[in-house]
Amino acid sequence: MSVMDPMDPQDNGSIDESTLTRLLTEVGPELLGYIEGKMPPAFRAFSGPEDVFQDTCIQAYRSRETFRMIDPDSFRQWIWRVAHNVLIDLLRHGFAAKRQAGKIHVTADSQVALLSNVYGVKPTAIETPSRVAARREAVVKVQVGLSSLPDDQRQAITLHVIQGLTLAESAQSMGRTVDSIRGLLQRGQVRMRELLGDPALYFSKIEPMSEASGPAGGA
Repeated sequence: MSVMDPMDPQDNGSIDESTLTRLLTEVGPELLGYIEGKMPPAFRAFSGPEDVFQDTCIQAYRSRETFRMIDPDSFRQWIWRVAHNVLIDLLRHGFAAKRQAGKIHVTADSQVALLSNVYGVKPTAIETPSRVAARREAVVKVQVGLSSLPDDQRQAITLHVIQGLTLAESAQSMGRTVDSIRGLLQRGQVRMRELLGDPALYFSKIEPMSEASGPAGGA
């Protein structure tokens, strides 16, 4: 069903997680374009549109129980309002707030690292999201997938895969054991593969990693 279908949400107007994921993916390219148009150039050195889109998705998952479908445009109006509030928060608090919250700037390289880890494929075998035909759709799927993860899984992937910390460093940062971090990574990777779907969207060729450097490798 399309995002405009009023019969899609639950009878009481609430929205479940799988429906939210689908709707975010459908409106994501347009929403990302809106965010890109609203981002002041001065802020892009430390926070890109993809960062704001991911924060918007995270807020949507956390507050989805407050959403009610009143008419076919309700979801679009709600998620645009969430994005607007995220942008306002960024403008008010700027770089200091981003650093305090432990955020990092999402770049093409960090998305390549994430895709490489999720699919267990060497980074050189991946087309970056900026090179694929449906770049914006690819970025949206990556960000929606990451945002939909439980907080601990997303944090483990952010620390180990995107920031490049070792398993031991990630464990110390999160106050967990190395085995716990490895489990979070594995569960997060399974979920991301389910959400991202066909790897052909991201890969120019498939060149598997060695076992030692696989998805949850690297002590």
